[in-house]
Amino acid sequence: MEKALAVTVNEYQAPTVLATPSALEAMERANIDVQIATAQKYKRNLTTFYAQAKQMVGMDRKTAQSCIYRRPVGRDEGGQQKMVSGPSIRLAEIVASAYHNIRVASIVTEFAERHVKAVGYCHDLENNVATQIEVVTSTVQRNGQPYSERQRVVMAAAASSKARRGAIFGVVPISLCTPIIEYAMEVTVGDKRTMEEHREGLQQWIKGLGIDSKRVFAAIGVKGLADVGAEAFIELVGIKTAIEDGDTTAEEAFPPVPSKRSTEAVPLGEAAAEDLEAKKVAALAKLKEAEEAKPKRGRPRKNEAPGPPIEATVQDAPEDAPGSHTNLFPGGERNGSSQ
Repeated sequence: MEKALAVTVNEYQAPTVLATPSALEAMERANIDVQIATAQKYKRNLTTFYAQAKQMVGMDRKTAQSCIYRRPVGRDEGGQQKMVSGPSIRLAEIVASAYHNIRVASIVTEFAERHVKAVGYCHDLENNVATQIEVVTSTVQRNGQPYSERQRVVMAAAASSKARRGAIFGVVPISLCTPIIEYAMEVTVGDKRTMEEHREGLQQWIKGLGIDSKRVFAAIGVKGLADVGAEAFIELVGIKTAIEDGDTTAEEAFPPVPSKRSTEAVPLGEAAAEDLEAKKVAALAKLKEAEEAKPKRGRPRKNEAPGPPIEATVQDAPEDAPGSHTNLFPGGERNGSSQ
């Protein structure tokens, strides 16, 4: 008689149940249905959205500064660096929190030697609008050398944040965020009394970049720190946020300033200009003299005595010779004699 297998179950521990894919799908669907029902019951209010978002943005000046980013996107036809600005990842997180009734997630799908790929998701449970954004970031330096393992991990995290930001603003209209961005700029700049404090902070930040300060000021179109106003300060704050978020680097945002010698003609002094003009006149005189010295057909050379005059004569020819009776002059005379 075969013995039955005894199964011992701890009375304090429930047996483990492995869920099949269909069971997981059903559980996820039920979870979403509950969230959609809750969103329909407690709908969002835009007045509340703006109030909560501005409250979070204006908590302190550092938070407001982190809501704006600005990064380079190449050069225009004149060689000037072009910049693009917009809401940062920090602002996207504030918007998602204040907007209510949305689900946000991001995941790294590829982690290769030369690139990383991340996908961001955002689902508006109230309006049933969903967005999926894919971000691919290169992990290769300009010289073709791949980044280290640690650098690739940092780039993967940055790509994940970018994908999440793109997904959020794919669901939440960017036009709704414009008043929040403008409020963040107001808090960032402050009043006129705080501009000196801003300049001192910028000076310390520029020193920490490890690059020439002239490159920083040239990128925003000012001569020095004293010329940094509200607009230039916002530009630098946006670039600072983009560097911290991994959207760009200090080398890309602040390229080297080209030398004036290579881009502009060096003006000549009066003495140098007169000397150059005298050399041009002398060269033209020599060229003219050389042209006149060339032998010309039918004319004597320069400084050459002319030869004796050549008289036109007609040799006597027999009367029966061909052409002997040809009239040489229209008056009917032939070689000085009448016919």
